[in-house]
Amino acid sequence: MDKLEYYTQYFAVAHKDFCHDVEAKKSSEKAYYAVAYFEKDNEFVRNYNTAHSPAVVVRDMVETFERDNKLIGMRDIYFIGKVNGNMNKTQKQDDEQIVELRRQLRVYALEFRDWLRTQRREKNVLRDLLLDEATIVGMEERFNGWHGVCFSVPQILPVGCLNRGNFRPVDPETLKPIEE
Repeated sequence: MDKLEYYTQYFAVAHKDFCHDVEAKKSSEKAYYAVAYFEKDNEFVRNYNTAHSPAVVVRDMVETFERDNKLIGMRDIYFIGKVNGNMNKTQKQDDEQIVELRRQLRVYALEFRDWLRTQRREKNVLRDLLLDEATIVGMEERFNGWHGVCFSVPQILPVGCLNRGNFRPVDPETLKPIEE
């Protein structure tokens, strides 16, 4: 678990609406998931019908690019929820509930961003996150009624140890290793 995953889980435990239980066995008590791919086979996708709403899903790095001689990785954190209610609603009532849910999910993402800023200031952590460049993007409905927003934040990646000691000498003409 990297630092961003740790602090995201910490947020899910501390926030009253999520109330994530780190020792929970049932998906109805879990509100935090770390996944490699959001829409592929993972614990949340397998259990979305009983999962706690709202929930936070941290996705492994999406893309990496270089800027100003720094390697930057985009990190995605999804704030997702499902409209709860009965089936006797009108379409207008359903639409209103969806709009309100999506509004609340955006608020969670903003609270998360501000909470990360507080953690950075008070604990001197997460200095590698470019929080001023974070974006929040709405998602279309997924998984039979789940709605969400994606909080995407650039992260400066350590590059000091890349390619050190991983190569052996090779003859450029024969492409055979040179014995030392």
